[in-house]
Amino acid sequence: MSSGHVLSLFVLEPGVAPELNATMPVSDSTNSSFAVHWQPPHNCTSLSGYLYKYRYQLIGHNSSTPLREGITHQTSATFSGLTPHTMYTVRVYLITSGGWNPRHQLEIPAQTRATS
Repeated sequence: MSSGHVLSLFVLEPGVAPELNATMPVSDSTNSSFAVHWQPPHNCTSLSGYLYKYRYQLIGHNSSTPLREGITHQTSATFSGLTPHTMYTVRVYLITSGGWNPRHQLEIPAQTRATS
């Protein structure tokens, strides 16, 4: 009789979030659009896999439901067709070979300009 060995491989979701692009977190702000920028985490010890892409969500003021969602390989996202003089929050998550973790996000506040 031979004893069987079972090999288990666990790939965990990332335990870290992207980091804010400190030099330019928000750019190209108009009365109906803006772009947000972030960067990969400097400390990759809690990355738990290979970094594939980023998931982002646009959240309106006083809301928790995403107005828009997307996935990108870039370290920026542009939003248009927005309401003038309104505050938004963009949440950004890492997507790795272990998936994405909704508990570890970067939140970027951004506001559209007034109409005049």
